[in-house]
Parts: sequence; structure tokens; C-alpha cells
Amino acid sequence: MDKRSVGELKDDPFSYGLNMKGKVVKMKNYKTELDNPNLENPALEFEELRGKCPVSHTDGFGGGWNIIGHEDIVKTALDPGTFSNAGAIRYPHLPRFPFEADPPLHTPYRKVMQEFFTEKKMKTFADKLRPIVIELLEPVINRGYGDIAKEVNYPLPVRGIMAFLNLPDQDWPRIMHWAEELYYRAAEGDLAARKAAAEELEVYCRKAVAYRKENMLDPKDDLLSKMLHNSSESEGATVTENLVVGTLHLLLTAGHESTTSSLGIIINYLATHPEDRKRLQDNPDLIPNAIEEILRYESPVQFHPRTVTKDTVIQDQEIKAGEKVFLQWGAGNRDEEVFPNADQCILDRNTKKSLVFGSGIHKCIGAPIARTQLRVVIEELLNRTDSFRLNGEIHRIGFTRYGVSSLPILIEK
Repeated sequence: MDKRSVGELKDDPFSYGLNMKGKVVKMKNYKTELDNPNLENPALEFEELRGKCPVSHTDGFGGGWNIIGHEDIVKTALDPGTFSNAGAIRYPHLPRFPFEADPPLHTPYRKVMQEFFTEKKMKTFADKLRPIVIELLEPVINRGYGDIAKEVNYPLPVRGIMAFLNLPDQDWPRIMHWAEELYYRAAEGDLAARKAAAEELEVYCRKAVAYRKENMLDPKDDLLSKMLHNSSESEGATVTENLVVGTLHLLLTAGHESTTSSLGIIINYLATHPEDRKRLQDNPDLIPNAIEEILRYESPVQFHPRTVTKDTVIQDQEIKAGEKVFLQWGAGNRDEEVFPNADQCILDRNTKKSLVFGSGIHKCIGAPIARTQLRVVIEELLNRTDSFRLNGEIHRIGFTRYGVSSLPILIEK
């Protein structure tokens, strides 16, 4: 591969790389506008690079190297010693473990949390969640039309996580507001608004943790109580009260936009593919796998960054310590070497290698919560309607999320 420096290619405002013949390969529209109704799947932007330049560079998002092959992404995710997530701490005074930690700090902290994401716990969560889903869906279904993104997809993830954490349901509008401010204002470059939202959410989290500390629930049934119990077991406890606050801060926001995007992607797909919708209505046991496949086909979280801790090489491309790599989950989910006919959505496809929820030690710990929310919504929507279709223009959102911010549908009962 041509060893010319990245600095020689800075005239390109988007992404670029060098193919095996030393020619510059450019990507168009790498940085897409938010709420662009004409936005195409960002993963498709990588198609021309696949096989030509498997490790391309971008100046976007602070600069870094795009890892687009499924095998390369998995290998990178499995090597936190070289590709660290600990360097991604957003609020130095409030680390959000286990997401913003690598081993050895990561391991015991994730272990404390992991028992709350078992299949048994998710069955209990589904029972708490279903009445909320029905409450949100019924007005749209009874009316026969509505913007399901705004009426269901946006409030549901926040209300779901509040139920999971045993926090007051009436607080969800504030949490949703802060979560959206953190994502959208940052994407628009309004860092002051993002900072204000982060600070207001932190105040809420500190009050919630303080209240729970004084009013502990059974640590076997309540995640916050379990973490606080561990924080008080000894002076040298791995889990501190400040880390509990940071984790709550993360849990209340991290899954909001990704689950909202996922719901929009799935419902939009079913509204525009009546044969597959009917297939799921006739075969509801296929719903969980169908959810995985639709999200492989259109991945809601397009990438995550890692910081390189030492000089390394990926696909003959030299990458220096201190640089960033971007694990392009969406591109990896369209890798034909792993998913034959990757550009087709096949509802009964084997999805075990899907990267929808990441890979490696930082694979999304909240994936069971998201899967449960998605499954319950789709089950209730399909069970309570005969059919539904689009009823106007939809609006897509772009990097780093890929979802639907407005989704008007027409329903037949």
C-alpha cells in the first residue's frame, strides 16, 4: 500500500484512503445532515471502499481510521489493550463505567451489573413494560393514524429504563429532554446546550442515588441498590457511589436514541414490506430474529471510536499510538464474507455474528433491555392491527445514529 502521509491528502473534506495501487479513494457524504429525508443508509457509503481500501481515513469526528471489515472490527474490539475505550471518558469527574473503562477496572464492575440482564430478569421487565407499550400504542391505533415515532418510539425507551431502574415514571419527560439535548445539540455543535443538559441530568442522578441509598430496595431485584450495596461493602470497594451516579447517567441516556432509532427502523421496514409484516403476524415466534436481521440490514448505531495505545497495523495500514479508529458496525453488518446477500433483509437469517450491539468486552450491556423493548412493541403492534403503511414523508437522522425521527403511518384494524 502507498505509504504517503495522511497530511498529503488533507484537501479532501470527507473520507479518503489509498487503494492497493496507491490511488486516493474518496467517500462522498460521510458526514450526513441530521433530519435529512433523503439520507441513504450510511453503511452503503463504504461499499466502494470494501476490497479497495479496507482501512480509510476521515477528518470527521476529530479524525481517525475507519475499520469496515467484519473480521477486522471483531479483532479490534477483542483487543482493548491496543484499542482502548477508556480514553473516551466524556466527563472526567463522572466516569460512566463499565462503558468508559478497560480491564482490570471494567471486569468487576460489569460483573456486578450482569446479573440484572439475565433471561429471567428480562421476563420480569417485559411484564412491567407491556402496559406502558399498550398505553402508548392505543391512541395511535384507535385513531387509525399518527406519527408513531413521536408518540411511541421516543417516549418508550425512557419510560422503559425508568421502570427497569425502579425510578418514578413521571420523571420521564425530563429525562427524554436531557437525552435528546445530549445527542442532538452535540451533533449540531451546540456544546453549551449539551453541557447544560449533562449538568442538569447529573444533578438528577445524584439526587436519585442519594434517595435510593436512604431507601434501599432488595439488591437482588434493584440494580442501583445492588451497586450501592457493593460500594459500601468495604472502603476499597471497586464500585463507588460516584461511579453509581455515572452509570445511572449512562443508563438513562445511552439506550434512548439507539432504541428509538431501532424502533423507527423496524416499523418503517414493516410498513414498507407488507409480505414480511404478514409473515411475522402469522409466525410471531420469528419476531426476535426478525428484529436482529432488520437492524443488521439497517444498523441504528453506525460506529464507536477506540483510541490506539501503541503503534499497530491493520490491513497493511500503519496506525500510530494516540490516533483513533472507528469501528464501523453498520459497514461490518453488510460484509458479504459473513452475511451472504448482505444487501437483502432475510428475516430467518442466522444473525449470531451481527454487530448491532457491538462486539468484545464493550458489547452493549443493555442489549437485553433494548431487545425486550423492541420485541414487546412489535408484538403488540402486530397483534393489535391488521396492517399499517406509511402516511406521509418520513424523516431520517444520520451519523452517528441512523434512525427515523418522524414516521407517520396509517393503520387498518
